Amino acid sequence: MDRHIHPSGTLPAGGSTLAGVRQRIGGKRWHRGVILAAGLGILLAGFSPGAGGQEESRRAAAYRTAVTDARRWMSKRDLEQAAQALRAARENARTDQEEHEVQRLETLLEYLRQFWQLTIKGAQKLEAGQEIEVQLAQSKTVFRKVKVAVVEAVPGGMKLRVEGVTRLYRW
Repeated sequence: MDRHIHPSGTLPAGGSTLAGVRQRIGGKRWHRGVILAAGLGILLAGFSPGAGGQEESRRAAAYRTAVTDARRWMSKRDLEQAAQALRAARENARTDQEEHEVQRLETLLEYLRQFWQLTIKGAQKLEAGQEIEVQLAQSKTVFRKVKVAVVEAVPGGMKLRVEGVTRLYRW
């Protein structure tokens, strides 16, 4: 048996060396097994769900961004941009909850379209000089009535005189 001093300054237990341990485990077969296991581990790591997880993470971020954009565009009354954002959200929605959220936002978008179509149609029927009475909120529970005079309808909006000031209201 080959006897030499271990780097720690002691002999291996029982006086055996690494060569002796290798011989008892199976010689070169042990080395081949370790290399085979390492290669198989590396191969399987390439097929791990980590790559798919990144794709899902990217899709989730794209979904969140699209939903946020759709809400922002609706608040700015840009309904075409909102529709584009909702199409992107639908493409990236993965769960039932996300699908339902997209459906609710699409319904809201349709209601907004109808609201603005009817508002424009009704406003175009108003004539210059006609007065209408509206309620203005002073707080959440206090309202006051104000008379508003129609000055003229213009493309994309209407000029109204409110409390002595002429203002352009766009739709």
